[in-house]
Amino acid sequence: MYSKARAYFLHMRPKEWPVVTFHLAAGMLCSKYFDLSDAIMSVFIFVLLLNGGTLALNSSFDQDDGDIAFLNNPPKPPKHLAIWGFLLLFSSLFVSMYKANRTIGDKYFFEIIMTCVLMSIAYSTPPIRLKSRPGFDLFINSLGFGFFAFMAGFVSMGNIITPEILKLSVGFAFLFGALYPLTQIYQNEEDNRRGDRTLTLWLGTDKALTLSMGFSLVAFLWFIWGTLHNSGYSILLLLNLLVWLVLLSHWQRRLLTMSRLDHKKFMYIFLGLWPLTDLIVVGAHFSRY
Repeated sequence: MYSKARAYFLHMRPKEWPVVTFHLAAGMLCSKYFDLSDAIMSVFIFVLLLNGGTLALNSSFDQDDGDIAFLNNPPKPPKHLAIWGFLLLFSSLFVSMYKANRTIGDKYFFEIIMTCVLMSIAYSTPPIRLKSRPGFDLFINSLGFGFFAFMAGFVSMGNIITPEILKLSVGFAFLFGALYPLTQIYQNEEDNRRGDRTLTLWLGTDKALTLSMGFSLVAFLWFIWGTLHNSGYSILLLLNLLVWLVLLSHWQRRLLTMSRLDHKKFMYIFLGLWPLTDLIVVGAHFSRY
């Protein structure tokens, strides 16, 4: 009984929760007003229910037996994992609906959750399964993890969507577009065996890394556009961009000599850079108040 419950829990990939929570909190901290109880409720809805449900549903159809992002040596997906995933997703929808009438920001938060639930189902579930269609997989992840997570944090504090937050959210959409191919490279062999035509398999690893460089550049241009009021933070963002581009270039030059484990290590380096970008963006935006 314990091992089955543990398998359900692990396929929600709790090791990913701090990264998603940090990004959601970045949106919250861009607000003038902060309410701890609203923050805790929003993290519960977006991270545990929505994100956990998305990953559980994805694992139920992927049936991975090798390492996946934030879960090494995954247990065999339980028989009813898809039902568990759907239950979590629809719970996120109903709980966010409960608070949707309090403020305009809560209404936006519910609409974001509703959109993300639909995207999660379309991403993982046959026959649509956008995960297996190159380009669509990138689009779904960039919107969900990049654009909507940051914006959800901001509106969950009761805020309306401002032009500045919209620019930063677009920036994070492109930044996740840069990050997403990096999460696929070390899984290429398993994705190919399963028949999924992911973006990285379709482009090839070298071109996928070039795409990541391009998306990184566009992302930071949006960040700088959204923080032009503070030249100091603009310089920090340019330096952060330089780190992304140098590391991506280094990865690309070493492609032929890298093992699967090397690719995985590089992916986690970039996952570590993501919260640093969050911090700089929060500082830049909050300096306008």
